[in-house]
Amino acid sequence: MYETESIDVDDKKPVLHYFGGSYDNYVFEIDKQTGEMFGAVSMDGGNTYELGYSSVEEMNESPFINLDMYYDNTQTFGQIKWV
Repeated sequence: MYETESIDVDDKKPVLHYFGGSYDNYVFEIDKQTGEMFGAVSMDGGNTYELGYSSVEEMNESPFINLDMYYDNTQTFGQIKWV
């Protein structure tokens, strides 16, 4: 964790994307030992985002949230959020 802390949020490349309804979670970093993740979360269809922590376990337990298996992690967050 904290490996991308010095990189501007818009320049970070999310490594995972979780989604469900109007919920989007773009994950920038994962602590593989604890499952803690840091990313940008939107609960209004991508109009606004908040930075925060979540966990792999938390995402996997929700029946309403899915891991985007087709997510292309070549774009920066700045490119994604303005699509």
